[in-house]
Amino acid sequence: MLQRLKDKLRPFLPRNILGAWRERREWESAHSHIFSSKPAVVYVTWGPNRPGPDRYVIHDVMAGRPLILLYLFAWALQPEDIVTMSRHFRKTLKRHPKHRIVMLCNELFTVDLFRAQGVEAIFCNHNCFVNENYFSIDANAPKKYDAIYNAVMAPYKRHLLASKVESLALITYRFGGTYQSEYELQVRAALAHAAWLVDAHRDINKGSASDVARFDNQSRVGLCLSAKEGAMFGSIEYLLCGLPVVTTRNAGGRDVFFDPEYTEFVDDDPEAVRKGVANLIARAPDAAYIRAKTIAKMEEHRQRLRDLLKDTVSHLEIPWEPGTHGPLTYRNLRDLGRRLNQL
Repeated sequence: MLQRLKDKLRPFLPRNILGAWRERREWESAHSHIFSSKPAVVYVTWGPNRPGPDRYVIHDVMAGRPLILLYLFAWALQPEDIVTMSRHFRKTLKRHPKHRIVMLCNELFTVDLFRAQGVEAIFCNHNCFVNENYFSIDANAPKKYDAIYNAVMAPYKRHLLASKVESLALITYRFGGTYQSEYELQVRAALAHAAWLVDAHRDINKGSASDVARFDNQSRVGLCLSAKEGAMFGSIEYLLCGLPVVTTRNAGGRDVFFDPEYTEFVDDDPEAVRKGVANLIARAPDAAYIRAKTIAKMEEHRQRLRDLLKDTVSHLEIPWEPGTHGPLTYRNLRDLGRRLNQL
């Protein structure tokens, strides 16, 4: 009897109330950027480890005020995901008729799928927001490594595919939602020969933009080895630094900025990855050409967004300053809405 009473009262203990409040705030947080405060135009992106509905709290905070929300889901989307997300969007817009939701799509095929669900959508890959002024070619940098892999320490990144690349550099960090200690042990054993240039234990410590650019410039080839994720910020950073790329076949949108002239698509096999690196080093595509062609593609995506909002926002600043997660900053969206209400 006493134990049942304790169990009923446990959620009301101060420490548990505080814990629930912190958890709620975390679920209501996402990477975001304010394009404009008057009118309010906000970009919000989140990944598969966070459910969608909690992201929409900003609509309730800004009820009755015009708001344009540019949403981007930073992971490979399936048709069933689009149906579910679109249902939430329609419900939100029914409650908030002064709001407008636009889905920014990393992959072209998803645009028509969202539109078929009655959701406004454009092809605007999130890698177009990476600031090319922070990732550029350093012609004087010595090439110390044949390949570099910039990737979170998580199984979906498939680090072991790089095990046969003898001259290898790594940039890695841990994120609570994807980290597995057993996987890290496997990676450390298989890639003991690599230079672990950044080995951070928290997302915020994964290296500044200048650090990443410096290490990219010390490498000849960039690696992209996941089968499924989002558009992968690291992939566009390689290209902006003039690196050709070895990639496995994948879903998520990173291929948008690739080109056969400076990309090797390889099988999911360590030997294939090694050969891909060797082939690109032998081909030696021009770094300045890679960067220029990449920026031209990025501008196409940026211009789509500018055209979409040209009657609403007189000047859309793209790109913006890089934050702690690619070009983004992580915020509680309830707080963000309150801030916008005060501007």
